[in-house]
Amino acid sequence: MLGARAEPGTACDEDVLLAGLERLLAEGVALDAADQRGLTPLHLAAMHGLARVVQRLLREGADRQARDALGRTPHDLAVLRGFVDVAAEFEPGRAGPPSLARFLRERD
Repeated sequence: MLGARAEPGTACDEDVLLAGLERLLAEGVALDAADQRGLTPLHLAAMHGLARVVQRLLREGADRQARDALGRTPHDLAVLRGFVDVAAEFEPGRAGPPSLARFLRERD
């Protein structure tokens, strides 16, 4: 769903993605399946700043240490894109500050 070649930061309806994710989880989808770039669903959610999708994938046991073809973890991608709130999801018990990128996207 996220790997449809959309540019990082492209607006999407996170509720729709969560509904789709619930359906896929019910079907027993492999959480750590990677595309040709080594990106897992968790990488893609982190790259797009989708905090609730990241939370759901982590609760289901997605591999937070998975590395893409360039050796980056989902946390690395969230940091690179400026999604500090998403990056904080990878550090249990620590709430990070709101993401400036998310704030700018949501104010329109």
